Amino acid sequence: MRGLVQSVNPAFKELADIQEDPTDKRLNFLIQGPQFLEFVQRVQTEGVGRLTEIKVRINQATRWLEISAVPLKENTQTGNPYTLFIFHDITRQKKLEKMRTKFVANVSHGLRTPVTIIKGFAETLIEDDAILDAAGSSPAV
Repeated sequence: MRGLVQSVNPAFKELADIQEDPTDKRLNFLIQGPQFLEFVQRVQTEGVGRLTEIKVRINQATRWLEISAVPLKENTQTGNPYTLFIFHDITRQKKLEKMRTKFVANVSHGLRTPVTIIKGFAETLIEDDAILDAAGSSPAV
């Protein structure tokens, strides 16, 4: 049967927040999400290593994972290929990226108004051919 976990390290157990041994359990029960299933199928059918960043569900929590997958030799008993997965939890980085994007948008919006006002005053001065003398007073009419 395809998709069964053969071995995990302690870091994966911590990531997936599981205490029991997940050996011989289906991978898609531990990590859920349609993009993840598509990624696994693509690696297995194409037989080529891949890297992706996707949003998944692990124990009812939404997480962003950077996943590296490499197909390995076939299992001699079942004839199914093994696939090595390396998971990096990048949820915190994604949240920080989102905060940075919002911050930049807010700052640029906050600066846009004063800059627009200054630009409008400058354009008005240019259009009226107003010339200020060295003392900063208005030109004589």
